[in-house]
Amino acid sequence: MSNVQYEKITGSIYNLRKAYKNRRDEVVKELIESVAEIELSTHAMAERNEQDYLFLSIIKLHIEKIQELQSKMELLDDLKDKQKLIEMNFPVETHAVDCGENKIYWYTYRHRGFSLGSQPKDFIRHDGSVSKFGATAYRRPLTHDELVEYEMHLYKVEEGNNPAEWVK
Repeated sequence: MSNVQYEKITGSIYNLRKAYKNRRDEVVKELIESVAEIELSTHAMAERNEQDYLFLSIIKLHIEKIQELQSKMELLDDLKDKQKLIEMNFPVETHAVDCGENKIYWYTYRHRGFSLGSQPKDFIRHDGSVSKFGATAYRRPLTHDELVEYEMHLYKVEEGNNPAEWVK
């Protein structure tokens, strides 16, 4: 499995889990609001039995949504455990490029462009004309964790004969 494929899978797992967690939190909030409405409504209504049945079905629906989201999150946790097992048995290759003083490492963005907090610190140049979202240059190769966190991948490595000309 190539580093790019691995990073895509890792990023997808992280993003899906985050989305499922957010949706679960929304459903829990809806459930709490429904319970509060039930308490208010049952005190105000004379025909309590029919209304209670309706409210209980609403609560049951919310609980089913929570359980479904929880099971999806557990599946993603299993994938994360398998990911750790893969990392232990098959370490992800780092860039086999010499980290010399005169090398410039260009990385492109996968899902968003250059902005505050969208790339690791210490970049030396940005070129918005490269790929859909642009590319950013560094004097060092980025770590695997940085590539995953900022959703970037290696574009090219250049020889920088005059490093001062790259700093902007």
